[in-house]
Amino acid sequence: MSPPDSKGEMEQKLGEMGSKIDELKAKASQASEERKAELEQQISQLQERRNEMQSQLNNLQESTGEAWEEVKSGFQSAWDDLNRAFEKAQDQFK
Repeated sequence: MSPPDSKGEMEQKLGEMGSKIDELKAKASQASEERKAELEQQISQLQERRNEMQSQLNNLQESTGEAWEEVKSGFQSAWDDLNRAFEKAQDQFK
């Protein structure tokens, strides 16, 4: 997934990520008890990262001009990290 470029796109991507995390939760609920604990921990970390990014986005709503470019860069970096973590968690189900 490419990093979002606009505030609206960021909001949409975070919503999509929330849905994908929910899908992982559903899959984890069907795993063995031993695997379930590990998967739930990964999912919890994904949710925490996503929530942090939502907080950043909420702060971003008030940013303009140069501040927007700075926050956008940080958001894109955090997005890349979140996406890599999601892919790693998703690989656990293959």
